[in-house]
Amino acid sequence: MKAPNPGHIMVAQLLAKGILLLGCIVAAASTNSSTGQLETHASDLPYRFPGEFKCHESRTIPSANKSACIDALNQIPDSSKQLLWGDRETDITGHDFDVRLPKWYLSSDGTCLIQPYISQGPPGLPRRTFLDPISLKQGANVLIDRCMRGRFRYGTAEKLGGDDHLAVRVQAQTPRSYLRCGPVVDEPDKFRKCADLMLDYISTRDVITVIRADGLEWFGGDCRLSVKPVRGADATTYIAMWYGFNFISAMCARQGRSGKAGGYGDVGRQLVLSIDDVKGLGAMLQLPAHANQTAQVQRRRASRGRRRGKGGDSR
Repeated sequence: MKAPNPGHIMVAQLLAKGILLLGCIVAAASTNSSTGQLETHASDLPYRFPGEFKCHESRTIPSANKSACIDALNQIPDSSKQLLWGDRETDITGHDFDVRLPKWYLSSDGTCLIQPYISQGPPGLPRRTFLDPISLKQGANVLIDRCMRGRFRYGTAEKLGGDDHLAVRVQAQTPRSYLRCGPVVDEPDKFRKCADLMLDYISTRDVITVIRADGLEWFGGDCRLSVKPVRGADATTYIAMWYGFNFISAMCARQGRSGKAGGYGDVGRQLVLSIDDVKGLGAMLQLPAHANQTAQVQRRRASRGRRRGKGGDSR
């Protein structure tokens, strides 16, 4: 009987491994056609990683730039230390949690956001969980690799952490167009760290507050966060201001620059948000005059359109 050719055996083994790997890939990514989601489960991945991953379609969210998402990913620390993550509004002492949620990891161009959040927890108990940042980073990296392409617009990973309560979302963002960065401050590193710290401690309540002429200010050691109306008064929520400050921090303060963003406010778009150094270099920065007038022009045009429509109906 003729002995088998060693070369033929090697080829057969390689083919078998290739078929097995293809089966793993197909099993790892099963598309739910009814919801437009790509579902990936930890048990299906060719390596061990906890969590449930999903890619989502959206008609309102723009497609993400993968390189921007990698930049956002690099804002997450490479630390294996277990940290306590929790809702800042339940942090009584201000020092109960290592990471106070909500927390944004935003790319430097403001176009990609990585947002950890607590997806579930025991009823009646504070929303908190333990996880090391490197595990969050790995989970977000899986979403960037699988979801930031093709027809998908954002991805979510749930059941992260020891108690399965932490989740993370990766998606494209559209930064406010009326955002300008000012000059580099005297001590950029201190300024950048100050802005990050202040974002961790200002309120994120979804509560409307009226901002009058004197505005609101939050002071840190080397920076100041402020919101003031261009004229009169306007109203907005704390969480909306926090969103705006995050964009200024990522796009300006991270480079050691002061920054301003206009067009905020729920009534007249009269509010200007700014992050300045305490020496007031940010005061040298001026937004274009139309930044807070665009909304007024749009409302006037809409009002004229409604009046014309009523006139047409009467005829």
